[in-house]
Amino acid sequence: MRKWLVAATLLVASCGSSTPSGSAGVTSPTTTGGVTTPQAQLLTVNAGGGNSSLPLAWSFQVQYPARYLVTDDWMLTGYNSQGGVAPPRLAFTVGSQFMSLNSSAFDLLKAGDRDCILIWSTLGFQSISDWERLTRTAGPGPVVSERTQQFGSFTFVVREVVVAGTPSNASEAFVQLPQNLSYFFTTCNANSKADLFTVLQTFRVRS
Repeated sequence: MRKWLVAATLLVASCGSSTPSGSAGVTSPTTTGGVTTPQAQLLTVNAGGGNSSLPLAWSFQVQYPARYLVTDDWMLTGYNSQGGVAPPRLAFTVGSQFMSLNSSAFDLLKAGDRDCILIWSTLGFQSISDWERLTRTAGPGPVVSERTQQFGSFTFVVREVVVAGTPSNASEAFVQLPQNLSYFFTTCNANSKADLFTVLQTFRVRS
């Protein structure tokens, strides 16, 4: 029987498109001094797609704060995908949807001026550095900090990196899954750091 395991996210070319199956709202409560108060509402999005040769874990689910608008890769036309690089599987942006920004994911990361979280996945990458070389068109910035962190059944490599030419650092996460599949998450700036950890804690992949 197929089940969902807690894990992490992303995508690249040879891939199919994602197929979102709707979103639902969840309010995450917190307890302070014995009094329970609501936090930011979390929404849920599912992504899948791809041909039958891809691992089951190509399909995933994640929760994210309601301040973001989500764009799935099936909504995007990535000219780079013809040369091997697909758009992010999911792009979370504030204010406007990613597809309306007239910007590539790479330009968005380079500018660092918009709150965002981008999620990719692909076959064949073995490290977070592989992803940095792909997504950071100005080159990987200096690593401010790096650690491993456990969420559910998976161990992530989590980094804070300098974004060249911007006053803000970015947060990244990488996880290696079976069948040579890896997921990569990154923010555009420091404002989305806490939200990235919400995504990592709620991510599930199909197995």
